[in-house]
Amino acid sequence: MSQIALTPNHGDLYQGAGPKVAATPEYAKFRSAVESVAAFVSPGSVLPMLDELIHEQIQKDLAQLTARPDWLRGQLTLRGDAITAELLVSNRDHVAGTAYVCETFGIPRSTLHREKDAGKVIAYRPRKDAEFVFPLEQFAEGGVLPWAEDIVAALGNGAPAVHFLYVPREQLGGQSFGAALRDPKEHDIMTIMQTTLTRVTRDE
Repeated sequence: MSQIALTPNHGDLYQGAGPKVAATPEYAKFRSAVESVAAFVSPGSVLPMLDELIHEQIQKDLAQLTARPDWLRGQLTLRGDAITAELLVSNRDHVAGTAYVCETFGIPRSTLHREKDAGKVIAYRPRKDAEFVFPLEQFAEGGVLPWAEDIVAALGNGAPAVHFLYVPREQLGGQSFGAALRDPKEHDIMTIMQTTLTRVTRDE
């Protein structure tokens, strides 16, 4: 059988007529394994063999991750916290702490926290020792708008509710629900929110 030499054209750098393309890390990782058996297999078997090796390694990596659920959960939590922080930063002018909410909307502090504990107010706590922050779109003079309770009931409070309110939406032309509530234009925001909540809850 003829020996296959894995030249640079097949390895670290493709040297064809077009732009140079670096090999993937996975290819570099397993190339030596393929080279060691290339002399004993047909030319057509080399790339399928490489593909199989990469596939097997991915399956092993996934198995290791799922065998460590606490670690994986922690990583997902950190990523979720980072996304929530980004959403809050991008909407910084529309979230505030307890003192601002109470003073601006005339809501007693005790009432605000009672409503929060009852799941009627969207509230997010960045850290255990930090105060809660509240999206301002959910408040009107003297109280909380009823749609906030629907979001909390469907998705849970904290990060899930913040995500729902501030993630951009295709059906709103790239606006979030929060931005659309501040500037309704032609959209029936309440109907779109309820439809989305129903779909998300059903999909779960």
